[in-house]
Amino acid sequence: MRMARLALPTALLLSLLPLAIPPAASADPDPDRTTPRLAPLRTTWGVPVPDHYIVTLRKGSAPRILSTKLGVNPDYVYTHAFTGFAATLSPEQLLAVRSTPDVEAVEQDTVLYQADGPDRAAATPAAPARPRAGTDSYGLDRIDQHNPPLDHQYTVSSTGAGVTVYVIDTGIDYAHPEFGGRARAGLDLVTVGGDGSDCRTGSGHGTHVAGVIGSRSYGVARGATLVSVRVLNCDGRTTIARFVAAFDYVARTAASSSVVNASIVGPASRAVDSATAGLAARGVLPVVAAGNENDNACDHSPSGAVAALAVGATNESDQMTDFSSYGPCVRVLAPGSDIVSTRMGGGTTTKSGTSQAAPFAAGVAALYKARNPSAGSAQVADWLIGQATRNAVTDLKPGTANRLLYTGGL
Repeated sequence: MRMARLALPTALLLSLLPLAIPPAASADPDPDRTTPRLAPLRTTWGVPVPDHYIVTLRKGSAPRILSTKLGVNPDYVYTHAFTGFAATLSPEQLLAVRSTPDVEAVEQDTVLYQADGPDRAAATPAAPARPRAGTDSYGLDRIDQHNPPLDHQYTVSSTGAGVTVYVIDTGIDYAHPEFGGRARAGLDLVTVGGDGSDCRTGSGHGTHVAGVIGSRSYGVARGATLVSVRVLNCDGRTTIARFVAAFDYVARTAASSSVVNASIVGPASRAVDSATAGLAARGVLPVVAAGNENDNACDHSPSGAVAALAVGATNESDQMTDFSSYGPCVRVLAPGSDIVSTRMGGGTTTKSGTSQAAPFAAGVAALYKARNPSAGSAQVADWLIGQATRNAVTDLKPGTANRLLYTGGL
């Protein structure tokens, strides 16, 4: 889904107006009085959520106390990934919030999207899961060896057991036999009282992503625990405010040995980037999709966040896909075209997108964390980048490092 940028009007030509010099009698009677400081109001080029804002507070502030004092009823309160809240604000409330000394910035809430393309192959019917000696996934076959020809095997000794991967998505089909009871509910930010299950009427995006991370036959880390944090609705949309709430939840509840996968993309957002940095500072690696806009991933969030591991997509011929976003913010490339994985309701389906590339990297991160549970997020990212196969990808796009994901003998 391509998102158009909105042009803003230029400044007025003030120099054409006559310069009026006020008489001395109109001078401010209180020369010591200063104009109240207003926190910056940030907007971006995406689809805005009318009258809804993310408020960033100074560290040490109390979001609930401050919002109550301002007469604001917040939808989300952030205390761990960063400090702040999100709420619907009237123009008067917005001015009052921006005038408050503890407020660092206010950002217009905006829509984010799941980062995948259409299904490209017919789904297979539900069938009992069974262990496989080989693999039907060229993606798995590709990431466990540096060079072709592929051997139709997926060979690793680590399983990711003991590591939790939080799947920030549409939800997970917990009953799918491929997960073997390792998928569970975390938080549902879409349905009040919901359990984070995947949409039965939607694309099954989260179930497919979770399958690439850790399903028995199609997953990278087949012993990892998968926790659903549902932020995308059945149309594959969310908002900055809700996305930040998901990262804040993980920052509050996750062990530092955990990994996050967020196959979601949107316009550049300071709030999203700050939450990503806050999560990474707690040791949890945020693995994110580069995006399918075929443009610079640095112009989007969370793919442009310094603390994120943004993943671009390749195809079975080791070509960078035509849809994958690119640039220096793409830290590593991984298979993302025609990827077979778990389907909502059982069986399998095939999908394409950087949504599918990111969970390969999240799975390898889980394998590494299982061996190195105390490794911080930067150490894990550096290891993934350092182990990647060099100069294997063709049709590379501008500014993108030629690094293809590799399991590194785990």
